[in-house]
Amino acid sequence: MRQPRSHSGYPLRLRSGIFIFCCLLWGLEWGRRQLPQWVPPPGVQVALDSLRQNLLDSLKQQQVSRSPVRRVNPNYLSDYQGYRLGLSPGAMDRLQAYRRGGGRIYTSATFRQVTGISDSAYALLQEQLYYPYPPRNRARPPKKRLPVLELNTATEVQLMEVRGIGPVLARRILKFREALGGFMDASQLYDVYGLDPQVAARAIKRFRVGKPPEVHKPSLNTAPVAELARLPYLSWEMAREIVRYRERHGPFLKLSQLQEVPGIPADKIERIGLYLAL
Repeated sequence: MRQPRSHSGYPLRLRSGIFIFCCLLWGLEWGRRQLPQWVPPPGVQVALDSLRQNLLDSLKQQQVSRSPVRRVNPNYLSDYQGYRLGLSPGAMDRLQAYRRGGGRIYTSATFRQVTGISDSAYALLQEQLYYPYPPRNRARPPKKRLPVLELNTATEVQLMEVRGIGPVLARRILKFREALGGFMDASQLYDVYGLDPQVAARAIKRFRVGKPPEVHKPSLNTAPVAELARLPYLSWEMAREIVRYRERHGPFLKLSQLQEVPGIPADKIERIGLYLAL
């Protein structure tokens, strides 16, 4: 079957193919001419990226400069923080020595004086320091001093005013006072059973013996065993040892010789002497 021909003698299908081919060539040429307008050269793209990066860096720098600076109290400034601020090792040594001595810094003038830095050097770091408010000088009111009372007339309620003395100890002190016939000296409170020495010391500051009771004081060198045994702090065995020592060594010349008597407690000799005469 024959293909249809055109007036020029070429088949119609061949003429259509040539036309399409020409259109493709024209399209490629047009695209080659227009492509540089749409895609910038590599050098231009790099320049645009550099400008954009510089803009981002400037924005970050502005953000960092606007962020608040964490200031440091010079009373707690560490070696590392001092290094960050630009302080010399000598300035830090002077600052630490001042703080070890109990000094505190509340003003910039004190900081410059202690560290020895110049005004120009301080101007570079003053915005990174802050100073606490000095403590208020609150003078404590003086303690109210209680009047000193007579120990031999003190009541149970008055004894209980001493910290550490309750009703039981107060009644025990009164019984001990009755057994003695009255305190000869306030130090005899140390001999009250169950009374802590610290509590007794506080009681001695609160009470005194202004007028000791009148008691008969037998002679240490002539009194017999029975008379000595009736005295406070002395038992029958102690009284007998005193008489034996006196018979062997002669009369006592001073009260401290009782330390040589067997069975006599050394810490009670002064209070035993309150009831004896030489």
